[in-house]
Amino acid sequence: MNPAKPSSPTADERRQKIAASNEVVNRKRRQTQDLIDRKNRLALQAKTDHQQALDEKSRVMGGAERQLMIQQRQHDYRNAAANAIVQKENEKEIKRLERWDEIKQVGEELSEISVSWEDLPTLPDILFDDNPA
Repeated sequence: MNPAKPSSPTADERRQKIAASNEVVNRKRRQTQDLIDRKNRLALQAKTDHQQALDEKSRVMGGAERQLMIQQRQHDYRNAAANAIVQKENEKEIKRLERWDEIKQVGEELSEISVSWEDLPTLPDILFDDNPA
């Protein structure tokens, strides 16, 4: 018996193998492109939906309503700023009164109090509450 020699592929078999390999590559490319196209369509749809939602919001709120909302926000901001200033002033006044309370505790040892110590236009009432001085 003669051992069989492996036969080399014919030119036609090589072409078929190359064509099959190319078909696999081309199919993967088409699938990848289909996925990219689908992703782009979904992104475009999401962007369109978002823009439509914004447009709908704009239609719901007219120009007068929008102006009123802006004025309300400005008013709220001014109130918040004013409240912050008042709160700071109250905290300063509390600290001043605490310091004057310390002075009041000295009481009889004081012979004079300078109003300029705390830049006050008048003496606080706390100095005269049950103060023997």
